Amino acid sequence: MVSPEQCCAHYSVRAAEQRLKDAGYGEKSFYAPEEEKEEDFQMKTDDEVRTAPWNTTRAFIAAMKGKCLLKVTGVADLTGCGEGFSYVKIPNKPTQQKDDKEPQPVKKTVTGTDADLRRLSLKNANQLLRKFGVPEEEIKKLSHWEVIDVVRPMSTEQACSGKSQ
Repeated sequence: MVSPEQCCAHYSVRAAEQRLKDAGYGEKSFYAPEEEKEEDFQMKTDDEVRTAPWNTTRAFIAAMKGKCLLKVTGVADLTGCGEGFSYVKIPNKPTQQKDDKEPQPVKKTVTGTDADLRRLSLKNANQLLRKFGVPEEEIKKLSHWEVIDVVRPMSTEQACSGKSQ
């Protein structure tokens, strides 16, 4: 025997499925992504698909298991006036909105210098080694990356000792 709740659920699913077909969605696009990796896709999923009964039910069950959060108000509120619940899945992690007022990240530099090791030219690296007291014969033997490998610990040591260039 089918309970009245099961009957209503069945007809609700059939009606939503028909609405999606009428709107031009194929059967493969009926389901909102389930995995956390696909959060970007979840945000781009059309409202019609996210509000389908099987997707809101899946979102509710995932929220009860602590796997996601629910947006209680919004597009899936069937009352249309904010008196119902939406149950649309939102990510656990808060999304950061970029502001123009946000400070720019500080450029990484060689400790004790104002140079970035990745962009430090061989000529400038050699000058730094001369300032650190490395003999010219030894500097000439080193390749570019060997010079950088020597500059890094020396500049760090200089910064730790508190000396300035």
